[in-house]
Amino acid sequence: MALAPAFVVHSRFQTVDVPTTFFVSLALWCAVALFRSPRPVRTLLWGAFWAGCAAGCKYNAGLVLLAPLVSVWLAGRQAGWDWRRGLVWSAGAAGIAGATFLLVCPGAWAEPQAFWRDFRYELLHVQRGHGEIFTQTGAGWLFHLYPNLWVGFGGLPLLMSVAGWLLVGRCHREVAGIWVFALAYFLLISSAEVRFLRYTFPLFPTLAVGLGWLATEGYSLRLRWGENLMKRLLPALALLWQLAWMAALTACMLRPDTREQALAWFQQHVPAGRTVAFPTVPWFYTPPFYPDTGELRWQDRLQKMREARSTYQLVALAPPEWDVAALQAEKPDYVVISDFEERDVKRIGRADYRAFMAILQREYRLVSQFRNDPYPLARADSLPHDLLYICPAIRVYVRDSERGTN
Repeated sequence: MALAPAFVVHSRFQTVDVPTTFFVSLALWCAVALFRSPRPVRTLLWGAFWAGCAAGCKYNAGLVLLAPLVSVWLAGRQAGWDWRRGLVWSAGAAGIAGATFLLVCPGAWAEPQAFWRDFRYELLHVQRGHGEIFTQTGAGWLFHLYPNLWVGFGGLPLLMSVAGWLLVGRCHREVAGIWVFALAYFLLISSAEVRFLRYTFPLFPTLAVGLGWLATEGYSLRLRWGENLMKRLLPALALLWQLAWMAALTACMLRPDTREQALAWFQQHVPAGRTVAFPTVPWFYTPPFYPDTGELRWQDRLQKMREARSTYQLVALAPPEWDVAALQAEKPDYVVISDFEERDVKRIGRADYRAFMAILQREYRLVSQFRNDPYPLARADSLPHDLLYICPAIRVYVRDSERGTN
């Protein structure tokens, strides 16, 4: 799991999904350890504690509580527990998980009004979608399998993990809780309209278990491929797959960022005072022409841009985005476009984008382009949205009247 390409990238970002996955891993470990623990109830409560920590990082990760709960019922049945005892300990585990959530997410009780407002926003957000990013991307479960898990965990490792679960995992009763959690979580994120790759991270421990099984126990199945193939070659190929992608993505993070490259190009080639326009309000995906491009609300970013002391005259041709009328009225000297703005509206063929680009191609020319692809494995265009953060392409267009000055 430590070599999974997307997990390495987001570990460097320290996105909230990474510590979430850490706590999910601990809860799943408790679910398995419970069967051999000399104090199974204590192990159950520790699993509930880690589930509460996971929920405190990411609400839906609280589903991992299912794993130790399933385990305690199976272990209790094996030990001849009375069903009433199982209910008592399940209720206790739920209480521990809830109390831990309140401890690590104090906003739930310190500012309940703000908490429930934002909680409702998140619920509506995942139901409504995230702009055009996931529009017309098919079934959620299929999108999470490809491209999210295929790129994020690795294609060959993913296939091997599934094989490990089918060939070996079905023989292990103590992992029933892991299977229940993974299935419930996968169905939950598959039903949402927001489908970021990082949402699949809590599934990585389950996939790592399947891959580990095939590497350590697959040879005992006495398949005709032979012990060496099952025990050595396939796991080695899986790790090489992950290492190759990890190296390619790490190289993207080590090279100069395309946004910084674009800004340096402007400083070297474009005279001061020229008008530089953007089809949307500048954000993190835009070359940092002014310091506050990271503001969350587009209104704040727009105001900061207008107040900024920049070498150039910065113009946002928005709102609305991809506004043909604004482009024709402003007639900027340069137009800067990022993959983040263009990729999805181009994919779905949005009418305003097509009209905007038609004028741009007629009255402007592409003067410079900055790319940082995970060479030689892929082009950045094919990566899931979460991985485009480290390698967006930046295109710079200039009016034909500027041809003589460049």
